[in-house]
Amino acid sequence: MVRVARRGGRRYLAGVRPALPLAPLLPLALLWAACRAAPPAPPPILGALPAFELTDEASRVFGAAELRGRPYVADFVYTGCTGGCPLLTARMASLQEKLAETSVRLVTVTVDPARDTPARLAEYGRRAGADFSRWSFLTGSPEAVRDLVVHGFKVTMGKAEADDPGEILHDGHLVLVDGAGRIRGYYAADPDGERRLVRDARSLASAHPAPVAAR
Repeated sequence: MVRVARRGGRRYLAGVRPALPLAPLLPLALLWAACRAAPPAPPPILGALPAFELTDEASRVFGAAELRGRPYVADFVYTGCTGGCPLLTARMASLQEKLAETSVRLVTVTVDPARDTPARLAEYGRRAGADFSRWSFLTGSPEAVRDLVVHGFKVTMGKAEADDPGEILHDGHLVLVDGAGRIRGYYAADPDGERRLVRDARSLASAHPAPVAAR
């Protein structure tokens, strides 16, 4: 038999403690849920790239028009590099995997256009495991490449050293660009930089869903 106890004019089941009132806890619960559900803030706009046209690994014209409407990550390497370039390329390969289900593209620009022909870039991309439908390797005239890298992306691009023509000073950051051609961030090629880049790239990609392949 269940015994009913009285306390302060209220009736309770004996042996059962009355529940705490929920009303004071609701605002805290709603705030906690909102914080968990809130998407990350989009990265800031740092500048706009000029219109450009270079040549991709298949000897096709490729530039701002082909990238319009989709965010992308750019890096700057050259195929003869034995210093930081392999690390940058490995990071790009990792991004290719981690952003596979998004609309984000990858763009590698050579800083040695005099030697890095489309065929040479294609071989470099194949060794890196590049999916050329999503990852493009660009070259062009030395003037066009330098103008884009230095004045467009605003990163360092040196010239071959006199005592070591195979060594070219260049920037080691990954650059995030949105679908409107605006620079949204510079990221170190280390695990923390990659983590932040993936987060921000996904944020931009949510506004530009990947196209659905026709059946």
